[in-house]
Amino acid sequence: MRAIDIHTHLELNLPGVPPNRFRKKPPRLFMHFNELLKFRSIIWKNGNYPELVRMLISLDNQVRLSMASRDNLLREMDSSGVSVSVTMPIEPYVKSKDYLNEIADEPRLLTFASAHPDDKYWQNNLKEAMNSGCRGVKIHPILQELHPENEFYFQLLEEFRQYGRPVLTHSGEFEYFIPQSRYREYGGVFLMKKLISSFPDVPFILGHMGLYDAEGALKLAAGHENVYLETSFQSAATIKRALNTVGKDRVVFGSDWPESRQHVSFKIARMATRTQPHLQEKILWENAESLIGPVQWESIS
Repeated sequence: MRAIDIHTHLELNLPGVPPNRFRKKPPRLFMHFNELLKFRSIIWKNGNYPELVRMLISLDNQVRLSMASRDNLLREMDSSGVSVSVTMPIEPYVKSKDYLNEIADEPRLLTFASAHPDDKYWQNNLKEAMNSGCRGVKIHPILQELHPENEFYFQLLEEFRQYGRPVLTHSGEFEYFIPQSRYREYGGVFLMKKLISSFPDVPFILGHMGLYDAEGALKLAAGHENVYLETSFQSAATIKRALNTVGKDRVVFGSDWPESRQHVSFKIARMATRTQPHLQEKILWENAESLIGPVQWESIS
């Protein structure tokens, strides 16, 4: 069975998250508990946690991010049955060209580009990255500390729209750091509305389908035909609701590995479509390939 995971990461070099290539498995903490429950617990869906719990979630997240090496990702793919993973750099923490170099000799790995206003040559670097094989562009308002209506994102999309490829944006409020960063609210789903409306010719993939605010993501997608919903951290029931809301062509499988185990997200996506094989193929790889361009399946064993 073919499967494209539209949302994974290699090392991001975030502050406080040193790489740990010796770690092979994530800790069995908060996320592990919710993975066991297939993200169906009321605790997961709430998202409003006491500060101590919030700090433990951030710590869990940082430990998982520390193990985002290429070898670990390929090992995860082997065990989960995923054919292709699309990696997401986030500037200014890691450059697009760094990810291009990491995946250069591995047909099972693809990458998006990224850009940040701190790079005064970002237009030229974006052009070089896209011409070198990047399949889209990743934006992350929280980690990039840019409000979704920041002028830079509009400049970026004006430059990027010529490629006819998708934008994958983080969606959903989340705190990545143990000392709060003050940018959590930049993940609010409806803060993306102005940018999405301004570029109706650009496909926008809402990473995590709004995270704790799946309802908001569904509403936003229902009102904008250029919005796609990515499945990470959502239950099979929520994925079914997404299919009923936006149809079979605008839901794509993603895990956000290593922040979620790939095999768990893969299993949930299959559960949501197990009685409809054609629909399963749409979610697992056909919709993604229609967005990112052809995959060289003959080179993938």
